[in-house]
Amino acid sequence: MYLPPDRLRVGIAAVVLLCACTPVTGSWAAAPSAASFERDLVATLECRAAPATAQAVAGTLRAAMYGDAQQRPASLREWRFERGDDEDASVVTIEMPVALTAHGTTTRRLVADGIGLAMPVDAASRTRVVAAQGLRLQSSTLRGPLQVWSVQAPTGSATARASLVIRSDGQRQGYRLGCDYAGQTRDERVPARLREVASANDFAAALDCRADPAALQRIANTWERVVEQPPLAWPESIRAVSERGYLVGGQALPAQVIELDPPLNLHGFPVQRIAVSIDGYIAGDLGQAPLDKMLAATGMDAAARKANGVWTREVARDQRPGRTQLRERSVLQTDDGTVLVGCMSGSTYSEPR
Repeated sequence: MYLPPDRLRVGIAAVVLLCACTPVTGSWAAAPSAASFERDLVATLECRAAPATAQAVAGTLRAAMYGDAQQRPASLREWRFERGDDEDASVVTIEMPVALTAHGTTTRRLVADGIGLAMPVDAASRTRVVAAQGLRLQSSTLRGPLQVWSVQAPTGSATARASLVIRSDGQRQGYRLGCDYAGQTRDERVPARLREVASANDFAAALDCRADPAALQRIANTWERVVEQPPLAWPESIRAVSERGYLVGGQALPAQVIELDPPLNLHGFPVQRIAVSIDGYIAGDLGQAPLDKMLAATGMDAAARKANGVWTREVARDQRPGRTQLRERSVLQTDDGTVLVGCMSGSTYSEPR
């Protein structure tokens, strides 16, 4: 597959180092000098390299990894390439005989993974680079802890330039600092059907039981994108996703929770976390918000109390032969005092008369 220099579609490692390739043969007559290659490698790690230069660096590393070690130029002959174990098979560790310095950090080790080429850094270096570059954190705990710091990328159709990325190093301590040369916007990283995502108004309408089908579809797109895609493909408004088990009256309410930035406004209260459960419940997590004010804001009275910590009020009823679909505004107070305000949707079925 040919990748134009100005549109590297996936990370350098994914294209060059990690694919199942046949051994490389050919001449190293045009191999770069040691000084030239190191200069281009540092520029690639620091996101300063032109796409063609980054592609040339990747090609040189690929040739060194898959070719005959004895035919490498002297400057690359002592380089070592090691694949990860079964749980980390997509990662290649590169050991260099001579240290290089990028982003103010000196190392003899590089890492190539599905995003690209990176260098290991410690927490102090991560903090320094994040502050200097103004990077933004996005995190997920759905498939193990994952943290990614990156610049805010365009969400439209404009071409994205190479951008600095720091990410946690799997289950290990430390971080990987590198550059994303995908040349794609966040929207271009996902299928076309997931590109229309929810706005703050869509979420607010859903929490208030007044979202139309189009808004609900945009929310579903957003949720699928956050759960199934890496953080670099998330909508800019999503900061984190996690799983949480709420307890209401001793009953478990498992949910997936996203964190918004900026928060939305619901009945005059800021909502930064939104929870969705598998039984059709969506709610804003307002933390330790005053319960009486939330009940008043949602029009709940004593008659709305259905159980310990549960208040609901019917908003809409769609009755058809054999099925009744309900939507109810709800306020829940969990056993630890967290207040959830949202909308319950459900259906009951009966034998048609």
